[in-house]
Amino acid sequence: MKDIRTVIWDPFCITFASRVTEFQKRGLEHIAVALKNVSKSPADIDAFLSAELPRDPGVLRDAVRRHMTHSHDPSKTYHRCGWPRNCQYGFPKPLKQESSFNERGYFEHRRRHSEDEFMVSHITWLILKYDWHVNVEFSTGVNLFQYLFKYFFKQFPYQANWTVQKQPSQTAGNSAPSRKPIDEIRDYERGRYLSSIEAAMRLASLHISEKYPGVKTASNTFAGPPVWPNAA
Repeated sequence: MKDIRTVIWDPFCITFASRVTEFQKRGLEHIAVALKNVSKSPADIDAFLSAELPRDPGVLRDAVRRHMTHSHDPSKTYHRCGWPRNCQYGFPKPLKQESSFNERGYFEHRRRHSEDEFMVSHITWLILKYDWHVNVEFSTGVNLFQYLFKYFFKQFPYQANWTVQKQPSQTAGNSAPSRKPIDEIRDYERGRYLSSIEAAMRLASLHISEKYPGVKTASNTFAGPPVWPNAA
């Protein structure tokens, strides 16, 4: 967030940023960030967001190819995206000479060469800065915030509960053995998986979500100075 506020905030005309941290079962956490941009045309978006492999050879081209290529390994029979039957992310993407908005309002990046068919959209400065996978998508709907905060409020899938108990024997007059009632709330609390990364961040009192700016000043909508009625 510091780099966003100090480096790309003004050049990319960003007016609002929101960050949510998603913790994994193992490894480092994932960061999801929403930025509000005042772009008005596909050309404005192309000025900072790209889905093409840089043409000039060098460090940037190698970094983008290494981190932002959606790859399908023919030697593997299983892929998370569903390939080879149907890639859920739509790769390979169709080639286009110009970026545009489709009939549903989604932004479609220009991809002018065959090597761009498997490129994930990105901001080149972020790739050079962190030398890592940083996916950036342009959204035109409020569903973005639903996607963003689902990580914040979703249930924790990593649960494991085992109960070993003696099977009650049938007694005369009872056709079915009695069973202990299941307490789903207790089982959920006991089975919640807390990763070491999340535990460290919470012990250090670090924020797992952030908004900037937190408060925005409302503009004056009056055409002229306000006119107050005379006191009685």
